[in-house]
Amino acid sequence: MCCRLVMLAMLIVLPSFPVDLARVVVTRWPGADPRAIPLLAQIRARALLVPMDTVKTPDFAEACRADGIAVIGVVPGIPSLEDVHLVTRFGLSGIAIENPGDARAVSEFSRSNPGLAVLVFLKAEQLGWDVSPATAVFSGGNWPGIHPLDVGSAGASEKPWVDANAYLYAYLRGMYPGRAAMAGYQANKDSGVPPERSVPYSSVDLAIAEARAAGGNWIISLPDLYREGLLKGDARATAAWNRLARTLELLAANQKAFDGATAATTAIIGRDWDQAYELLNMSYRNNLFPKVIPEDRIGPLAGSGLRVVAAASVSPKRDGQSHLLGFAKAGGTLVLAPIETAGERWWSPTVPAKPPAEKDQHWAKLGAGRVLVYLDPVIDPSEFALDLIDAIGNKPRDLRIWNASAVLGMVHHIDQKRSLLTLINYGGTHRDIVMIRVAGSFGKARLHRSGSPPSPVEVKDRGGMSELTFQVLEGVALIELERGG
Repeated sequence: MCCRLVMLAMLIVLPSFPVDLARVVVTRWPGADPRAIPLLAQIRARALLVPMDTVKTPDFAEACRADGIAVIGVVPGIPSLEDVHLVTRFGLSGIAIENPGDARAVSEFSRSNPGLAVLVFLKAEQLGWDVSPATAVFSGGNWPGIHPLDVGSAGASEKPWVDANAYLYAYLRGMYPGRAAMAGYQANKDSGVPPERSVPYSSVDLAIAEARAAGGNWIISLPDLYREGLLKGDARATAAWNRLARTLELLAANQKAFDGATAATTAIIGRDWDQAYELLNMSYRNNLFPKVIPEDRIGPLAGSGLRVVAAASVSPKRDGQSHLLGFAKAGGTLVLAPIETAGERWWSPTVPAKPPAEKDQHWAKLGAGRVLVYLDPVIDPSEFALDLIDAIGNKPRDLRIWNASAVLGMVHHIDQKRSLLTLINYGGTHRDIVMIRVAGSFGKARLHRSGSPPSPVEVKDRGGMSELTFQVLEGVALIELERGG
């Protein structure tokens, strides 16, 4: 293997790939179709993934380069010697590996070909792989929007089930801070879009907006009907594409804020995807947007600005345990749940055992703070998210939204005076009064929407929270909040 990889490296004479894939528009197309180039230039795409076997001549990559677009060939498995020949022959800028099979082989290939951009699509169980210096891309994710109702089981009063992915990027940023938080799901059955289901063209805007707002990036991939309509010049598809271009401009203008820390005062300790993803998903659906801290890298938490930290089904190292308990002793609220019902509790005997005749959880006092202890592992992540909200107590929540169950949001600190509230409506245009409260006292607010000039929004002081109301809310909205009058 090593000899083969050295041979591959000798073939690559391209300069280092100059594009930061985490910060630019990256797209995917099912083939090397020249008709796509002017469309991708319109949204200022800087990288395009196409199947390697659809590139037949150097002309396609050359035409893309003329518009500032780097072409990356997608291959199944570790690239062969022939794949690398094609890269140099057709002037491609990189290789994207699907179904890699082996982390070490990916790393060796990437190190041996420093002139190439190397991406690797990882499944959930592969997220812990070290594939550096290649760029890891999570292949999972749900196509954003309102999940189709099960007519046979849904009740008339039930809230819509929102498929969203901001939690996914929060997980990637928290668990793997040394690499870009990138996802590359497509509109197929794996993301909840079987052939018989059609999705709104506007859902593409939602997908890239939630990725950027959560500090990550999504490889833009269009549903078949959208792409085909676009190539035919269909008016609806063209209008959607123009809107996407404006959405991308809006997001790019606020990239610095998205890259920073959120204003979350809650955190979830993460072990791996299976343990964390539903806890995060349900928390984000309740507008908590918690930070993610790996169980093996828990640092001092007291004085961090966090108010509630949840350690459910994890096994922290001894110093991590000390930091968690110290957080509660210093006045924070700690939520604990075991990995197994009969397993050891690392927090015993510091946290008192369950009093007799109690329910399946109980509160305990610890120093200046409190601890909520589950007696059994978390079974219902939705209930767990509600418990996190209860654990905040009578203090202001970071974000609350009324009368719009399909609208999810998150808040970022821009600087000491300003914050940015991102609102994403997953359910189409909402034409009813939406009330929103954000923790903190803000005197001014400006609404930023794609294709429209900023407009002032009235802010009301609600005792430690700032209240805003909207009559119409659709797509993506950014509200810049400023302290003072």
